[in-house]
Amino acid sequence: MNNIQKIFFFQKIPTILKNFYTKFAVRSKVSNSIIENIDYFKSDKPKKRNALVALSPNAWITAVKQYPNIKYFNFTGLMYEMVKGLNEEGYTVDIVDSNTENKNNKNYSLFIGHGGKCKTIIDNLPSETKIIQYISGAFWKIFYKESEERYNSFIKRRNIKEKLNLKRNMDLTIGGEEYLTKKAHVLINPNCPKVVDSFGEYKNKFFYPATGFASYVEKSLLIPIEEKAFDIGNKSFIYVGGTGGNIQKGMDVLIEAFAKNLDLHLYIYCKVEDEILKSYANELRLPNIHYIFHWQRKPLQKKLKQLIRRTNFTIHAPINTGIGTAFLGSMGLGLIPVGYIDLIAPKESCVLSDSWDSESLSETIREASQKSTKWCKNAYILTLKNINENWSVENFRKRFRELIKNMDDL
Repeated sequence: MNNIQKIFFFQKIPTILKNFYTKFAVRSKVSNSIIENIDYFKSDKPKKRNALVALSPNAWITAVKQYPNIKYFNFTGLMYEMVKGLNEEGYTVDIVDSNTENKNNKNYSLFIGHGGKCKTIIDNLPSETKIIQYISGAFWKIFYKESEERYNSFIKRRNIKEKLNLKRNMDLTIGGEEYLTKKAHVLINPNCPKVVDSFGEYKNKFFYPATGFASYVEKSLLIPIEEKAFDIGNKSFIYVGGTGGNIQKGMDVLIEAFAKNLDLHLYIYCKVEDEILKSYANELRLPNIHYIFHWQRKPLQKKLKQLIRRTNFTIHAPINTGIGTAFLGSMGLGLIPVGYIDLIAPKESCVLSDSWDSESLSETIREASQKSTKWCKNAYILTLKNINENWSVENFRKRFRELIKNMDDL
């Protein structure tokens, strides 16, 4: 079965069935646009202050149900860690949906927002309320600029005639994000230098030390260093970060780069969208490009673990929207980062490109493939160390608590 057939059977058919079920399923009439007075975690501090978080009430509900086996940090784990940190620092927490208008008149000491419909909330806050903005990607102006550059390049390279719309956009959050950025006392730092720079005049608001993003690592897939086949792993690269905007996340240029290097193998562990399917049908039939997203299913996870054992690298080439939690999760398995990535890492632990074009990426993957077994073993160790120090859940928890403790001084 070739990649096109695999995508049809393992991705397209399940998606059609899911959409059909969703269309006709009975939906709950219960609205979770706001959850109030959350005092879930014990604290030795009296709960004398109120905090409002505009993000996702449903994420909190999901987090409580899933803990201690929360699947995704963004937004489920994030919501859990925020509530935990706030409760333990003496705050009772309300959560509102960031895309719902809200005029709650409580006396909040702290507001944490992300964007969306937050202007009404901010305008109704007491003047002394401290405001934090949670940042997960580039400022909207840079997001659209880089997205247009990627799409225009793709259209030109593949001679696309029809009009294409961005798969990922910020249309619902632009107004709220810009207003929130202006009003915020501090911005949560994702530990991505290019993202920070994209905020221009506001980048001095970022909190240091950076909280970073975080990801839950699938420990069952972590291969001990003594079991890794580093000697053959320098020919294999796993791509996990493309779902939800293949072109904005660099799948097109990565496919082109590997099409020029038939001895190197690209394993696509994410959804492949129609734009890629239509334009890269020939490349997707190449013997060195493999679709493996269906290996996420438990019966096939043994194959995924075997692949990780003989693979040294994780590869990415997105616009500067941050690293992404899926990519962080792959680094948490000791896979060495390669590509065009907004990443803080020791030079001896990664192979990065200065540009996202396929020629530059082709040179980068060739350079990575020539690294010695000794270099790859050391980079594996350094990658795990970097993840634990900068993008682990424990690091986020620690830095977020530091931020909350310092809010009175900001």
